[in-house]
Amino acid sequence: MSPSPLAARLRTLRLAADLTLEGLAERSGISARTISDIERGVSVAPQRRTAAIAQGLGLDVAGTDAFLRSARARRRAPTDNHRASAIAPHRLPDFTGRDREIAAIRALLDAPASAAGAPTAVIICGPPGIGKTTSALEALSTAGEVRPKVYYVDLDGFNTVPLTPLQVLRALLRQVPGISEKLPTNLDDATLLWQKVTADSPPAVLLDNAANESQIRPVLALQKRGAVVITSRRSLSGLEGVRRVTLGPLGEEESVLLLRRLIPADQRRAGDLRELAQLSDHVPLALRIAGNRIASHPDWQTADFVARMRSAENRLRLLVAGDLAVEAAFALSYDDLEPENAALFRDAFTNEQRTQLEELRATLEPAGPA
Repeated sequence: MSPSPLAARLRTLRLAADLTLEGLAERSGISARTISDIERGVSVAPQRRTAAIAQGLGLDVAGTDAFLRSARARRRAPTDNHRASAIAPHRLPDFTGRDREIAAIRALLDAPASAAGAPTAVIICGPPGIGKTTSALEALSTAGEVRPKVYYVDLDGFNTVPLTPLQVLRALLRQVPGISEKLPTNLDDATLLWQKVTADSPPAVLLDNAANESQIRPVLALQKRGAVVITSRRSLSGLEGVRRVTLGPLGEEESVLLLRRLIPADQRRAGDLRELAQLSDHVPLALRIAGNRIASHPDWQTADFVARMRSAENRLRLLVAGDLAVEAAFALSYDDLEPENAALFRDAFTNEQRTQLEELRATLEPAGPA
């Protein structure tokens, strides 16, 4: 496996700054052993250590941003055999809201195919954490047509190297009984085999987290019947003959209902749930993380967590529960921006923070003479 982007970048920056391991350790407060492990690819530093190392290197804002990007970048996967691309997430037992959107997706899935015989294809798009995958699973599970099997592939859209069309077809074929050990090694053979196995019994296919149109086109071209559901943070405007459903934040009542299902009754009050929903911007991932955090601490009250969120300088840092994190979800989209757009995003964010501080300062300063 090739070295991680962070390992190579850290060593280059350290040598350019004419720093030894010990010198950078003294400046950053991170042990020389830890820095050495990162440079050798033995370990990957969490965000806290990465920021401290960037400060020790004396990087400016742009340099720090590039350094943090390299820390978040994943290592290159050598083959599709090392990816768990066909392990589908489970359907949420407490799925809440989205009645209108789910009904729209179900109507599209149950509509008859076009005269050309193309499959019914629906793209569910929207920002990170908005519930695209869970909505797709819910729609496929409750659609009118009986679907004995849903073929699932995570297209790994925000990996530095997303799945290729061949890897997508191989991941689908791997789920077909009896042929998982005889997977084709080239796109032509994979194309022919997928066409053969779907000819008589067209499956429902969920292609999750798409990066680009080329990952999708082989499946749409080959599967003449059945349903294909695609999720992506992008609209994939290059795809022809598909329908699109864009998800936004939940409504206020939906958000409160989700929090009520997550948080035990003795840890919440109605007013606290409404404020927590507002502070979470009604984003399903943020709501779920906040609810899970409160529910996992029986001695906590929702009002206490609301107070912490209200006063936190970086609210995203509180929205972490186990392996779920709102900041990590948004970081993937931020890392995908061009450097110029990322700089504009940083400037806008900094200006917003500056405005908020000025407004706060104005409320705290005593009024002048009348």
